Amino acid sequence: MTLEKAPALAEPGMVTSAAWLDLNGDGRLDLVVTGEWMPVRVFRQENGRFAERTVEAGLGGTEGWWNTVRAADLDGDGHPDLVLGNLGLNSYLRASAAEPARLVVGDFGHNGTLEQLLTFYKHGVSYPLAGRDELVRLVPQLRSRYPSYADFGASRIEDIFPAADLRQAKVREARVFASSVALNDGKGRFSLRPLPAEAQFAPIRAVLADDFDGDGKTDLLVAGNFFGVPPMLGRYDAGYGLLLRGDGRGSFAAVDLEADNLVIEGQARHLGLLRRANGDRLIVVARNNDRVQVLRPGVQPR
Repeated sequence: MTLEKAPALAEPGMVTSAAWLDLNGDGRLDLVVTGEWMPVRVFRQENGRFAERTVEAGLGGTEGWWNTVRAADLDGDGHPDLVLGNLGLNSYLRASAAEPARLVVGDFGHNGTLEQLLTFYKHGVSYPLAGRDELVRLVPQLRSRYPSYADFGASRIEDIFPAADLRQAKVREARVFASSVALNDGKGRFSLRPLPAEAQFAPIRAVLADDFDGDGKTDLLVAGNFFGVPPMLGRYDAGYGLLLRGDGRGSFAAVDLEADNLVIEGQARHLGLLRRANGDRLIVVARNNDRVQVLRPGVQPR
């Protein structure tokens, strides 16, 4: 069925999240897919099939480490927009269109096993993230070529591996690390905007869109963190949940979480909203390797 109705989804990539929405108001549900080392991909329903329209939707070149997508009307025009959780900007790693992070996959040891190498730019030069010891474990032949750390020093990936091996390798790129919103013009074309600086302190992996303060405008509650990273990068643990108050035009400002009783600890992976019989709301937080957390927002609509 996938090959017949949506052939482009036969090999979708490292998918992390997806959302169904009517992009252009034609009454048919379309699909938005996010993932790692891939752009925010858009599949429009046309004549009973799903055709990829990522570039036409204005989202070409948005390759990132996207964790989650949530559809909601953020600017009050009646059209679904997107909230997109990404790695954030509080990281040793940086990425841009001019200087992307790259994943290079190939059999560099010529032993029938694929090695994955992450590269990043620093001072305008692309270097492998892995140090000498890790690369030697992956490709033992490098031990004699780089007998000391000084020899390895400032080596680029082009210095370490033969050009022929690099030409045969598969390469994936990430150009955008900022968690963002994508505003829909009503015709299915989006404009990408980064969320405020406070939303970039940690990876965003869970999003809840609702009018939290009762002013008739869509607000966002976001959370995340990620602890399973190498020591050299440090844990992504600077997030304690974040309430972003919307202005009704697609822009957001951070709110003091303690005042609204919305502090979220740990590695949040999903946010849910429960409405009580009296109209009050409860926020349910699913966390990795931890108990479910239930919060009662300090401000309740009446």
